[in-house]
Amino acid sequence: MCAKIEFDYASFWKREEEVDAAKRQYENEKKRKKLKRTIKKSKSCVIMPKNLEKEIDEAAKATKKASKTAKKAQKEVNDVKNAAKPKKKPKTKSKSKKTTPKRKNISPTSITRNLKDQGAKRVSKKAAKAIQDVTAAIAEDIAAKSIKLAKHRGAKTVQEKDVKAALK
Repeated sequence: MCAKIEFDYASFWKREEEVDAAKRQYENEKKRKKLKRTIKKSKSCVIMPKNLEKEIDEAAKATKKASKTAKKAQKEVNDVKNAAKPKKKPKTKSKSKKTTPKRKNISPTSITRNLKDQGAKRVSKKAAKAIQDVTAAIAEDIAAKSIKLAKHRGAKTVQEKDVKAALK
């Protein structure tokens, strides 16, 4: 059963309008800054009234303040949008054990090559995969037995003699 989510559309659209207004102010500020830079960079002497310079600085401060409020408003809008979306349930792993081993160290290509060296004219992909699964399972058993033998010896390192003993 889904929980009801109350959504205030009026405040949502109001926030959207605030974000749009802040974006417009930010664009205007960009234009003002560009104008100010071009005036400073120009080689010819331009006399600018002091009150215009103050107005440009005040507009820059106002735009910075508006962009901060716009970012806050945008964040709130995104939070509201995300709250309205239903949350996905996390996937749970099945507890059944796989019969095939995790790693398959021998590639099907090398198995096919080996079979052809033994005299096979053609080898299907399914046959190569079957041999791969069987050899991986056998290798896993040998590895488990050799680890037990190494632990029985009191060693941390599995050595060649452990593997040979596991094969017997």
